[in-house]
Amino acid sequence: MQASLVSSFASFLRAPTPATRARLLDDSVRQRGNIASFVAALAAQIAESAKSDANCFGESARVGELARIHAAASLWLLAEALLLHSAAAHLPSRLLVWLNALDPQPSQAENKALVSDPLPSAHPLFWKYVKKCLLRGHFYAAASMLEKHEFYAAPATSRSAPNTQNVYASLVSLIHAMPKLAHGSTLTQNSKAQLDSSWAQWRRSVSVYKDSARLLAVFGRFEDLEHVAACFGIMAADLNVLSRECLNSGSGGDMEDQEGSKYGWMEALVAYVWYTDPFCLNTGVSSHLELLRSVMDIPVLPENGKLDEDADDHEIFQTAVVALLDLQVDIAVLNLLPQIDFTIATHLVHLLHQLGELDAQEGVDSFIYFSGEDAMKVVEVSTSDKSILSVRDQLLIEYAIKLTTAQEEEEQEEDGEPQMEGKEAPQSNQFVYIAIHYLSHVLETNNGSCLPAKEQLENLLLNRIPFTESNAQFRKLISIARDCGLDSVVKTLRDRYAKSRESQEGREGEAIRHYVLANQIPRANKVAQKLLEGYIKQDDDTSAEKLQVITQMSESIVATSPFLAVLVKLVAFQDFYERKVWNECGAALLELLTRVPTPKWVWARLLADSVLLLESETMVFKVDETFELMRCLEQVVGLWDGKGICKGNSGKGGGMDVDEERIDIEVVRLALSRNLARAMMT
Repeated sequence: MQASLVSSFASFLRAPTPATRARLLDDSVRQRGNIASFVAALAAQIAESAKSDANCFGESARVGELARIHAAASLWLLAEALLLHSAAAHLPSRLLVWLNALDPQPSQAENKALVSDPLPSAHPLFWKYVKKCLLRGHFYAAASMLEKHEFYAAPATSRSAPNTQNVYASLVSLIHAMPKLAHGSTLTQNSKAQLDSSWAQWRRSVSVYKDSARLLAVFGRFEDLEHVAACFGIMAADLNVLSRECLNSGSGGDMEDQEGSKYGWMEALVAYVWYTDPFCLNTGVSSHLELLRSVMDIPVLPENGKLDEDADDHEIFQTAVVALLDLQVDIAVLNLLPQIDFTIATHLVHLLHQLGELDAQEGVDSFIYFSGEDAMKVVEVSTSDKSILSVRDQLLIEYAIKLTTAQEEEEQEEDGEPQMEGKEAPQSNQFVYIAIHYLSHVLETNNGSCLPAKEQLENLLLNRIPFTESNAQFRKLISIARDCGLDSVVKTLRDRYAKSRESQEGREGEAIRHYVLANQIPRANKVAQKLLEGYIKQDDDTSAEKLQVITQMSESIVATSPFLAVLVKLVAFQDFYERKVWNECGAALLELLTRVPTPKWVWARLLADSVLLLESETMVFKVDETFELMRCLEQVVGLWDGKGICKGNSGKGGGMDVDEERIDIEVVRLALSRNLARAMMT
């Protein structure tokens, strides 16, 4: 399955809520359009490749894929006609649409050949075309072609029997007189009854002319009268005529016609419903199907609802059609359709699951089409979780797993073989992200209690996507895990992300933050300590970008690491110092020395920077605060190297010279003594 179709199904799953019948029908039609576009594109690729005699084995596989998707899409359309449309939507018309989408007949080439012929009635395709039009609902096309017949246009002559021209004209007239049912959904009960009466009268007229045409065909001299009789027989829904005309090739038995006869019984059934039961409901199709079994070979549903393993695709398809027409939807959609195309089956089940929920809201048995509740629910039992998981959710989980497998296969193919021309290149992790979307949807619909979906989602988030590609991608993964309640995954992702940022210059602040959020406090402390040491040493790589991340951290994060608390306060101290905001700077200094667990070797640096504060014109430290600074100074005598932290810590204050490189401890003692004296005198 190519990426374009996979993406369209993902969009189909994201359809807005709340669901309504009209919205479900719109979604169904839109998705069928996406499937049809894919089928057309794939058919065009196959046709183009056939011209160049490309890889025969590869093309054979693609032809098989095309046939399976076409068959699966046909089953989707049939389910839509039977289940999604209202009773007033005229089911016979919907069945004609389904049949013509499955097997378009007659072809445009046949029409073109007949129109361009100066004498269409002599063309070997003439009667096949007319009868196909009558079988497929192209009534005006049939009448238009019959009007080109020489017996219809010419007056009675010795070449034609007295009633021959009359029967041709009557055939055309009856086709035009057929009661119109296209807008049956707008009929009132009274007008519907009137139309029903008109339809019965029309059928009686058809039966009369059918008998007349049959007699003329027996005693007449022209072979065309047999075809005319067959046309009346089709319109009269004669079972023998329908069986013969739908199963015979009609024009020499070429291969194309033999392929078309694969759908013969379906064609006969749709025509029979159209001509005999114009107001047929979905519950009435099965009775017509049983009646048709008397003259045609129609598949019978297996007792267990499953076919043998050696059944071919067409046998599976035919059996699924029978099951749908019989409204045994569980057999068709849950057992048979997945054998043809699992993707389409999964999303059709999703659609019908929503329909069942709407039925339940309206007081209707939501499992009426699924042979009871058990057919749509599976009990998932594990040691840690017991939950009832719908079949829809089970299929969505399985589909997500298949997507990741397809991603792996495409990646292996891309690594091992050159890209084939015309083949869609796999996009990095595209299928995996779509699989994550499906698993998230299952968790959301189950209020986060679906263990199988959780396990698969955890595996994808942790093992299938490189989390270091971009910050935006990391935030996306975190958002998914958080929304799905996967706390352990959130912590693991943060831990991995922190490790990747720890080794990158200028990203230590991010590493600290995510270590803390992942509850990896020792690792956060280690990075914070390293950053603090670099900051104290005034390394060039201690950039403003690092410090900005640090200062923007929340108080709860800062409180988890003593080194981080010191670093945050140091940044504030340096900022006040450089701006010469001495009172605030002094308060920060005291907090670093007395309230924050600042290492003693940092005390020495801070006290070296305190000289300008002590000698400033403004009184920064009171008596007790000055005594505290003296006490701290005596504790770091052995660690003193005279270096400060702040840039620009040189200058003159109160007549004292301060060296640019190092400050002697005696200078600090003298500054403290002078400040103490000033404080006592104040």
